[in-house]
Parts: sequence; C-alpha cells; structure tokens
Amino acid sequence: MEVNKKTPLKIPLDKIDEGIALCVKNALEFCSDAEHLVKKGSCEHALGLCILAVEEFGKAKMLKEKSAIARSENKDAILFEKVKPELFFRGVNREALLRMGFKNKKIHPFYDHLSKLLSAMPMMQIAVHDRIMKSLEGRQFQTIDEIFAKANKLRRGTQEPSKDLREAVFYVHYYQKERKWRKGVEIDQTNVEELISDIRESIRLFSS
Repeated sequence: MEVNKKTPLKIPLDKIDEGIALCVKNALEFCSDAEHLVKKGSCEHALGLCILAVEEFGKAKMLKEKSAIARSENKDAILFEKVKPELFFRGVNREALLRMGFKNKKIHPFYDHLSKLLSAMPMMQIAVHDRIMKSLEGRQFQTIDEIFAKANKLRRGTQEPSKDLREAVFYVHYYQKERKWRKGVEIDQTNVEELISDIRESIRLFSS
C-alpha cells in the first residue's frame, strides 16, 4: 500500500501504543541485523542500519510525546502534518535547526529523516553519557578536570548518526568536480558497536 507523505496523518490514541511497540521492535531488529553485518566486516551497511534504527526510535518518541499532549487536551487522536521545523521542535531555535540541516521550508515530521533523528537525540545523548562515564570507572585521575577532558574526548569520538551519513553509507554517488564515483566513508568498527549499544540503551530508558 502506497503512503501519501504529503497529506496530514491522523492516528487515533487507541493505536498509539501499538505503533510505539512496532517502531521499537523494528529499531531493535535493525540493531541485531547491524551486529551480524559488523561480524562479517560490513561496517558501512551496519552503520546504515543503525541510522535507520535511530529514526524508528525517534518516531516512537514522537508518538509518545504527541499522544501525551493529546491526552492532556482530551483529544482522541494525534495529527502529523507539514509544519515549519521551529514550530514542531519548539525547544530548538531556528538558527540551531538551520545548522542541523533543516531548510527554510515545511517538513512532515513523521516521514522526515532529519526530524526523526533529532527526536531521538536527547535520549541518545543520555545513553552516550552513561556509557562514557561507566568506561571511566576504576581509572585513576588527578583532578575533576582530567575526568571531564577524557569524557569530552571520548564523546567527540562517538559516531553520530546523520542524514548525510545515511546517504554516504548506502549509496553510490558521482562527484562531477572530481570526476569520480564514490561510495561510503571510513567507518571504525568499535564506533558502530558502541552505537548499537547506545541505541539499545536509549530504547531501554525510553521503555522503562
């Protein structure tokens, strides 16, 4: 069945829990598939599946947040429709959204890749922070500043999912200026393994 991604999407509240469960299940299945690919040495495609997992998790988070608002307003359904990014992500200013890659045009958040990634990011950042702090347990540091410096270095080395990266790991592109075909980017296996762990932890926190 073809989905019309331009028209408003109305979802009854009694269908929300099912949708959240399916999105979470799909995200976890992407993670499991990504693990199998990593073991085979296919880290690019594994990373691509991780990005799809984050998008599905972001979709689940959207559903949960919008349904909570709908229930507080005694509505019987939630509505996704084309809207300016700053009106959907009210906690993020317009300049920050432009830096993230959003354009000066409306988005349909339920279908927009970047919107789903941004929706998942706060919970993902918590998972990354927790993983990094646990990795530092038992190490010897002279000062608090040393701990923060090490944590920040590890955080900068974390693989962040993005819309551009999604394109790079899945598709072949032709670059006219360089007159070259190219597919993929250099991927660190450990970073992909950590990303899989972070996604699973994000989902655990979300579901608890």
